[in-house]
Amino acid sequence: MHQNLISKIFIKKQLLIILTKSNVGYQELNHDNTKKSIKKLIKIYANTNSLSDFDQINELKILTDRNFKLPTKSAKKKKFFLELSKGEFKNTCKNELLYQDFEDLRAVIKGTKVC
Repeated sequence: MHQNLISKIFIKKQLLIILTKSNVGYQELNHDNTKKSIKKLIKIYANTNSLSDFDQINELKILTDRNFKLPTKSAKKKKFFLELSKGEFKNTCKNELLYQDFEDLRAVIKGTKVC
């Protein structure tokens, strides 16, 4: 029954983190008896499989998916493209609107005008 409540399980250093699908799953798994039984099962598994990562676990945390976000490495916005043009092109448009649009594009490429 408890397996249906869990969305992800992972180990970070000596901490086992269990992410639940909903708040109901969090409440169900966060009971003391349930936590103790999970810890006992982990110890039994770690004793029978000595090469597993569960052997190093000292602590257990239960969180919900909605409250848990993986930390990002940088908060900066990264450029998604590299501008290869230098803005040096011949504008031969006869239409004044298109001519001005290309000149605006040239200014953006050269960095003299912001979008």
